[in-house]
Amino acid sequence: MDLKYFLSNIRKSFFSGNAKTIIVTICTLILLPIIINKIGIENYGILSLSMVFGGLFGSFELGISKTVTVLFSHSNDKEKSQIFGNAFFIILFLLLMIGALFVLINANFNIFGDNKFINSDLGNFILLTSYISVGLILFNNVLLASLQGYLLNHYVDLGQIIFSIFYHIFLIAAAFSTDSIYFIIFMPLLAYLIQAIFLSYILFSKTKLKFGKINKSSIKSMIYTSIDYFKIGLTTIFLQPINKYLLFYLTGSAGMLGLFDVALKLANISASLLNASSQPLLAIFSKMKSNVSKIDSLSTKVSIFIFVQYVIGLLVFLIVGKSIVGFLVSENKQLLYHISFLLIAAIASTAIFEPFFKYLLSLSPPKYAFYSKLSFPVSNLLFFMTINHSNILLKITYAYSMALIVNNIFTYFFYRKSVS
Repeated sequence: MDLKYFLSNIRKSFFSGNAKTIIVTICTLILLPIIINKIGIENYGILSLSMVFGGLFGSFELGISKTVTVLFSHSNDKEKSQIFGNAFFIILFLLLMIGALFVLINANFNIFGDNKFINSDLGNFILLTSYISVGLILFNNVLLASLQGYLLNHYVDLGQIIFSIFYHIFLIAAAFSTDSIYFIIFMPLLAYLIQAIFLSYILFSKTKLKFGKINKSSIKSMIYTSIDYFKIGLTTIFLQPINKYLLFYLTGSAGMLGLFDVALKLANISASLLNASSQPLLAIFSKMKSNVSKIDSLSTKVSIFIFVQYVIGLLVFLIVGKSIVGFLVSENKQLLYHISFLLIAAIASTAIFEPFFKYLLSLSPPKYAFYSKLSFPVSNLLFFMTINHSNILLKITYAYSMALIVNNIFTYFFYRKSVS
C-alpha cells in the first residue's frame, strides 16, 4: 500500500469525521437546551453522573480495542477472526470482574455522599444502568476497533452519529413523556444498543470477519500486548469521569456538574472535529513502521492542517461563544462561557499533537506514548493541589486545562526523540 492510498483514507476520514462532528454539534446545540430546560440542570447533572460510571468502567478494557486495531493492520482474514473471538472472550471476563467491583464498591463506600437529590433506590438504579452501559460500551469498542483495523473509519463515524442522534431523541421523548428520572437515566442504554446493532451489521456485512475459534495461547499474547495500551489509557481516559465525580463529591451540586458536563461536551466536540484527520493514523503507521521519514512528513503535514483549523475555531468561539452558551442555559452564562473557552482551548489543542501521539502508539513497545500520557494525570493532580481558588468548578477546570498543555509538550518531545 502506497502513500496515496493512506492519504485517500485520511481524506475520507476527514470528511466523515467532520460530518459526524457537525451532526453531533447540531444535536447538542438544538436538542440539549430543550432537554436541560425540560428536566432541569439538577436532573441533567444526575443523568451526567449516571453516565460517568458507565464511561469510567467502560474504559477498563485493558487496551484490547487498540490491540485489535494494531493486530488487524497486519493480519489475514483467518487471523482477524481469531483475534476478534479472543477479544470478546477477554471482554466478557472483564465484564464479570467489573460486576464484582461494582458490588464491592457499593457495599463498602458511600459513592454519592450525603446528597439530597440521590436516595438509596436511585443510587442503586444508577449503578445497575451504569453496569449495563459498561457491557454495551465494551462490546461497541471492539466493533469500532475492528472497523478501524479495516480502515473503515467512515463507518466508525457513522456509528457515532447514530448514537448521538438516538441518544438525544430518546432523551427528548423521555423528557416530554415523564417526570421520572429513572426513565430518563435508562434512555442512553437504548442508544448504545442501537449503535451496537448497526456496527455489528456493518462489520459482518462489509468484511469477511467471523467469530474465530478462541485460542488460549493467542489470548495470552493479546493480553500481554494490550497491557502496554492499557497503561497508556489508564493515565488519561479516567480523568474526565474522575474530575466530574470529584466536582460532584466536593460541591454536592448536580447543577455545577451539569455546567461542567456541558462545557466538556463543547470542548470534546471541538476536539472531535479536529481529530477527524488523525483517526486512521494508528492503523496507517502500523503498516508504515519501516519508513520513518514518510511517517514524519505525513504526521507533520496533518498536524499543521489541524493547527490552522484550531486557530480558526478559537476565533469563531470568541465571536459567537456567548451566543451559544446563552442558547444552552438560562443561568450562570458567564461562568459557563469562561470554563467552555478554557476547556475548548486546552482539549482541542491536543488534536494538533494527535498525529505525533499516533506514531508513538504504533511503536512496539509504546513506551514513549506511556511516558507522554503519564504527564497528564501527574500534572493534573499537582495543579489541583497547588491552585488556590474558592470556586471548586474553576479550580478543577484550571488544573485540567493546564495539565493538557503539559501533556502536549511531552508528546512532541518524545515524538522528536523517537523519530530522530
